[in-house]
Amino acid sequence: YLMLHKAGMEVHIANHGKEAVAFLEKETYDLIITDLQMPEMDGFQTAAYIRKKLQITIPIIAMTASALRNEKDRCLELGMNEYLTKPFAPATLFFHLKRFLLKEETGPNQVIEAEEAKTSDLYNLSFLEEMDDAEYASEVLDLFLTLTPTALNEVKDLTFREEWKEVYRKAHSLKSSLGILQMQPMLQTVTQIEANAKAQEDTDAIESLLQQAFQQYELVKPMLEAELESSRKKILL
Repeated sequence: YLMLHKAGMEVHIANHGKEAVAFLEKETYDLIITDLQMPEMDGFQTAAYIRKKLQITIPIIAMTASALRNEKDRCLELGMNEYLTKPFAPATLFFHLKRFLLKEETGPNQVIEAEEAKTSDLYNLSFLEEMDDAEYASEVLDLFLTLTPTALNEVKDLTFREEWKEVYRKAHSLKSSLGILQMQPMLQTVTQIEANAKAQEDTDAIESLLQQAFQQYELVKPMLEAELESSRKKILL
């Protein structure tokens, strides 16, 4: 949202597919960006409803933190126009926004691919650096440092209560910020927690995985705090 807002776009946020459909029934929009994993009505159901019931041809970009086989094909079959796997570089998203909003012709070699971070890296701020916006970088880092411990503790409590569906949802919600900061080791840990909770298999391992996630966060915390301080100094300059 912050990234799009800073680019001068008016953005309305729907908490789930049903809310998005309600927006579309009242107002006209230029483009939809939807997560495939949503409560009430997921991204697949939302796209199908928009195309078949509302019969609206608005461009739809799907975003997902997973990379399941045939998922992209299913999105396109339902009438979505593009499919992005998180994490992706901001430039990749803006490339597709430009395609659909300005209706520019593009060749296959023009697609911008996000560079894959090495799994040995604790974090990588290249996505934020591409934005060249110290204020935005500060907001992202501050939110991550503030909200992540709370989210991990919520996962811990949900695990204790064996509420696996909620563990899955909470773990899934963590992946976006981990992707933006390219924190590959912690992202892999959280992805495994998400997978175990979703399948409700090997749930005994979630506790140790969660402990590992806490340790990974504590390891990068002082480094990201230093990055945050540096970004704030750039704002003052």
